[in-house]
Order: sequence, then C-alpha cells, then structure tokens
Amino acid sequence: SGGSLLPGRVGDEGVSGLRDWLDSEGATALFCSPTLYRTFIAALGPADRLRTVNVLRLVGERVLPEDFASFKRHFARGARFVNAYSLTEVGNVTLSVLTHDSTVPGDVLPVGYARPGRHVRIVDESGEAVPPGTVGEIVVESPYATSADGPGSSGLSVFRTGDLGRMDPDGLVFHLGRRDFQVKVRGFRVEIEGVEATLVRAPGITQSAVVVRQNSQGEPMPVAYAAGDRGLIDAERLRAFAASHLA
Repeated sequence: SGGSLLPGRVGDEGVSGLRDWLDSEGATALFCSPTLYRTFIAALGPADRLRTVNVLRLVGERVLPEDFASFKRHFARGARFVNAYSLTEVGNVTLSVLTHDSTVPGDVLPVGYARPGRHVRIVDESGEAVPPGTVGEIVVESPYATSADGPGSSGLSVFRTGDLGRMDPDGLVFHLGRRDFQVKVRGFRVEIEGVEATLVRAPGITQSAVVVRQNSQGEPMPVAYAAGDRGLIDAERLRAFAASHLA
C-alpha cells in the first residue's frame, strides 16, 4: 500500500521524545500496549498534541475509559481510537472504532461487534448462553481457530477464551477481564482488573497491580501496588480514592 513501518526503540530511548519523533516521521498510525501508551501520555504536557497520528490502536491488554479520555485530550479531532478484542488462537474477534464525538456509557469500553467469520457467545459455567447484559465467559466460534475445544453446532471450531464479558442485545461486546482474575473476598466477588482500572484513574497513578494475600486470620485480602508521579502518590489519599470509587 506504500506505507512504512516505523518501530520505535522506547526500551532504549524512553518516551520523552516519542511525540516529536512521531511528528517528524509523519506517522499516521500508532500501535502500542496500553501500559506503554499511559507512560507516554503521562510524559506529555496538558497542551501537547500529536499532529500527524490519526489512528491509535492499543493492543495486548485491557483498554480503559481513561485511555479514551486521554486520546481526546492529546489527539486531533478526526483521529480514530481503535479498540479490539484479539486472541492468539483465533486472531481478531471484534472491533470498535471511536471518535472524539463518541460517548462511552459506564466505566467499560466496548470492544465492538464480531468480525465477519466469527461468532461470539457469552455463556455460563455449564456452557449455556446467558441473557443479554449478563456477565459470563466469552466463547468464540471461528473457522480460523488454531486451538479449539471442539466443533460447534454451526460446524465452526469453538474456543472457550477464559475471559469474562457481556453482550448488549444488538451484539455489542464488552470485555471484563480474565475469569481467573476474580476472587471472593468476604463472600463478595472482586474483579482484580476492575480494581486496577479504578486505581489508575487516581491523580498521579499511571500503573497499578492488585494481588491477593492472606491476612492474619488466613482470609483473602486484596493488596494494591501503584506507580506514577512520586509527588502525587500518597497511600492515604489513594485509600480514600479507592474507598470512594469501589464497593
């Protein structure tokens, strides 16, 4: 198509000069992981804009609403924010394209509608389809699956992803994280990735990780780790933020 691939050496050079490099090369599309993207955005000034990039696609990790909000702050109108759900075993499953005028209800970004040749279902633990809006495991039927759990009624290969999601009545899919990243704490279901997604919205936080430890009584207890601006990170303020945004 006449395009050029521009691999950035951020591992060696960091992200401080990434915006100027993208502009000088005339890059029109940026593909990177959400973690790298957040580090890049945190290094920008409030008025910094990317002048040439008109497509941003974040891949490899769950994309958060704050990622879309920062896209609208730092990318020109007319640029597109691409959020997709892809699997090594199946390839690209769904695709969502957002613009500055798009609105995102709630605190979860949609990953879009099933691509041609793929069929997506949300099922319960027994493999039965759940009603629209109900959380369950994402199951993909595709002729392109390199690993499958068996043939489906359609004759396509069925792949149980181990990911949680929900689907609107019109087929719009939301990815909610890994099934095995949910734990029970005092009888309540806690989604580890949901807690992490909340914490990165706190002032100064660019990355977070939550693990489950045992307290002195042997009960499971989530423990959060945060990284970002040392001048803004404070344990007590972060606890207060979490208490105001989490159950």
